[in-house]
Amino acid sequence: RARVERVSNALAKKRLVLAGNAYHGVSVNDCIAGARRVVQAVGKLGAAVCLFAALLACSGSAVAPSSPRDAGDAGTAKAVRPAAAEQPTAAATGRAIVSVEWKAAPSRLLRRGVINACDVARPSPLSVHSAGGVRGAVVVLDEPPAGDAKVPTVAIRNCLATPRVTVASGNEWGLALVNRDERRHDAVVRGAEASISLPLRVLGHRRLASGSEQGLLRVDLGSEQGVAYVYAAGNRRAVVTNDKGEAVFEGLTTGVHEATVVHPPLEAGGAPVMASTKIEVKADGTARRVVSIAR
Repeated sequence: RARVERVSNALAKKRLVLAGNAYHGVSVNDCIAGARRVVQAVGKLGAAVCLFAALLACSGSAVAPSSPRDAGDAGTAKAVRPAAAEQPTAAATGRAIVSVEWKAAPSRLLRRGVINACDVARPSPLSVHSAGGVRGAVVVLDEPPAGDAKVPTVAIRNCLATPRVTVASGNEWGLALVNRDERRHDAVVRGAEASISLPLRVLGHRRLASGSEQGLLRVDLGSEQGVAYVYAAGNRRAVVTNDKGEAVFEGLTTGVHEATVVHPPLEAGGAPVMASTKIEVKADGTARRVVSIAR
């Protein structure tokens, strides 16, 4: 024991630590205690090492000597080198909240809705929350969608579509239209490249539209233009802002993300209102970003 102590003291001057089994005992408890001593010693030298690395030195690969002087190779002093640090991998634990607001709310948002083809008052194209947030805007992130893509459903009743804005994911997206009243509705899903006609005959009639075109699609009912909008996000995450104008993303990869806000056109046949921003997502908290949009 005295010899082991002298060797350990001599090695400490050269920034080396003696690690291995049977230097201070042969039982598992002695081995664990020795591992703790190694960790403390290396910590004083300013190196980084984990307890597991020291415990590996106590594995059965080394033959326990009957006494220190019979140690042989098992007792050879070796420099303890910290294992090469592994490159950190991005963890999907971040959370982001993107708030959308108008720089100056368009005057048409303050007008009352017009009477549609079903003699029902159609709401204003877009709603503004009392706190300033914009409902019904789509926020798209450069992040693959979480889980399997689900087919969104748009219900049609009294020439109105609910929800007014929704999201379809996947490179080959699907959209279900359901008739919720006794009227016949001639629905058309229109994109920049193609259109799909889906007549809904009777109550409960369900039709499925699908395609690969990405971007903002319109669901038209007869002469009513832009009754509803569907954003085909492809292989990206997309969320529609809630009543407070917030889009909440859970389980994001940590790092900097590009966020794009897409707002439906303010008038029939118009272009969408768009804006973009960057948001940094950290694993130890919630990232927040306010995006202002303008006509």
